[in-house]
Amino acid sequence: MKNLFLASCIGLMAISTSASAQDASSAAEQVSVQDEIRATSAQLKEAYGILSQDIAHLNREIGPDATKATPEQDAMRARMQKSLSQLEGMLTTVNTANEEQWAEIKAKAETVRTGALSLVKERTGGK
Repeated sequence: MKNLFLASCIGLMAISTSASAQDASSAAEQVSVQDEIRATSAQLKEAYGILSQDIAHLNREIGPDATKATPEQDAMRARMQKSLSQLEGMLTTVNTANEEQWAEIKAKAETVRTGALSLVKERTGGK
């Protein structure tokens, strides 16, 4: 009888240890995804700030009514404002992402971020 009781206790311990290990693994994956979401969000916010600042510089160059704007500056400003809107949308998407969609969202966020930064680089001549 003692052996049966001891065997059942060991069996229960093994089952609970296995379940705890699975829960810990799942929790670690969730933390990892949440960390990635926070990091990606921070990168998007940084790109948003850089692009906003560069749009402000461009607006100062062309004047308040844009009468000094060349066609190239008008086109650049339109592209930059579109990219800024994309960054805003992607920030919302990233901050509301779930784990199932994360890989796809992360790839799109990186594309939008690099596109915005390439516009700044293009305008500033790579500085």
